[in-house]
Amino acid sequence: EDRLGLDEIERAAQRVLDEGDTPPEGARFSSEVPRMLNSFAHATFLVSQNGRVNAVNRAGIEQFGPVDGKNIGTIGIALEGAEPLDEAVAKVLSPGRNSSELVLKRAFEDESERSMSVAIVPAGVVSGGVHLALVFLIDPQLNAAAGLMIEREFALTSAESEILSAFLSGQTPAEIAEHRGRSPATLRTQFQAILTKVGARNQAELVRSVMGVSQFVSEAEGVSHALRHPDRRSASVIRPGGRSVEVTLAGDPAGEPVIFVPSFTLYTFPNDVEAKFRAEGVCMISVCRPGFGGTDPAGPDETDEECMAKDIAAVMQQLEIGQCPFLTHSSATPYGVALAGLLPERMTRLVLLSGFVPRGYMHAAETSSPWAAALFRTSARSRTFRKLLVVSGMKMLRIVGAKRFVQMQLGGNMHDMVLASSPEFLSQFENAIRATLAQGIDPVLSEVAFGIRDWVDLIEKCKRPVVYLQGRHDPFMKLDTLRRVAADFPEWVSVEEIEDGGALLPLTHTQAVLDHLFSTTSAPS
Repeated sequence: EDRLGLDEIERAAQRVLDEGDTPPEGARFSSEVPRMLNSFAHATFLVSQNGRVNAVNRAGIEQFGPVDGKNIGTIGIALEGAEPLDEAVAKVLSPGRNSSELVLKRAFEDESERSMSVAIVPAGVVSGGVHLALVFLIDPQLNAAAGLMIEREFALTSAESEILSAFLSGQTPAEIAEHRGRSPATLRTQFQAILTKVGARNQAELVRSVMGVSQFVSEAEGVSHALRHPDRRSASVIRPGGRSVEVTLAGDPAGEPVIFVPSFTLYTFPNDVEAKFRAEGVCMISVCRPGFGGTDPAGPDETDEECMAKDIAAVMQQLEIGQCPFLTHSSATPYGVALAGLLPERMTRLVLLSGFVPRGYMHAAETSSPWAAALFRTSARSRTFRKLLVVSGMKMLRIVGAKRFVQMQLGGNMHDMVLASSPEFLSQFENAIRATLAQGIDPVLSEVAFGIRDWVDLIEKCKRPVVYLQGRHDPFMKLDTLRRVAADFPEWVSVEEIEDGGALLPLTHTQAVLDHLFSTTSAPS
């Protein structure tokens, strides 16, 4: 900063983000767009004629990171023949083309050189005068199970199955005929037989059918996942205006309820923790905040925290819960504190795990997590810095993998480091990241902005006891920092220390967390 000056640093950050931070003028996308895109198992993008990515599904975010606002030609996919992907999209959307025509091209991922197919289909919608296309990246390796199912269910011959596989890999009919030593006329006859058996009128419908089967296979894997978590149930609660709220129950459905407000690193729990909830007679109810997972964004006339309070009240009413303890983790801290002022009649007490503090108490030097330190130090200054850091963090996660990424942030606590090596924990961590990015990166940016602002006003409005339950070795926030907050607000805020704990207390010290949730102490000591 001393050498360059803040303005120049911000301009550099903006260049890194490739500009394109706003949607096309006049374009508006409803909350149904992310839901539609997430119905596809493959990486799927909604792209403007100028190549701008307007929306991307979970699979795309997992594979390429949060690319909203970027040009589709910069995500790392090379088309055969060196044709830029953004130019291919522009051609599909050019005036005079058949609006239902599908274009299928062979492609390669830049980093791995792995081959795949790119399907480009006009989306059939015009938003604010902007023509849009759906771009699907179809990985043949992901289609193996779908291919076997299609071959069996539609009685394809082995030759027809091979032709279909070659078609999905991006080969043209002429190339397929040449590779198989057949005439183009013979190949056309065989391909027509495939269309007839599958019940597709053209190539576009054939691709949609195959992707539909692939989605079914993906959902079947979801059923298998549910069987591995017998103590978990997921559902949606419908709110006025058709808004949907995603809710997950873990433990004993008839047990003592706890409302859990997830963070972007913890949403669902490992199987052994859910079994512990059941054994202790506890029902842990995770409610996704507006804009996260399957919960629709808040309306234009209310804040996220106001909308969340109404969502939670509706969930509790449907489950016939009068009052219960609330639990938050990490970045969800200020939302939990807001609920202590908005829903006092529903909350008995609030327990904050690995909690954050208002901006005025926050010092980057007091955290040993490199990513958190960077967020504390710079992102409060501008949205550009904030977005750069979040995008960089997601990219680092993809490059080094979930295990290494988590270990880099956690520091040296023995309990946390052992847990971070567990496949079950890493699966739940990745599940939280998927839920966080399900509707794009903007909700994440809003959460970070909300978390690092000076939210003292929320503490002043508290009407229920707030307990920071913190591990002595938590890398994100030191105990002395939390104690300064408690000293300034002794009426409502207290701090409890777990001597050998780190950042993952609900997983490493589950019993201690439950004990504090159901403590009979009604006010801070």
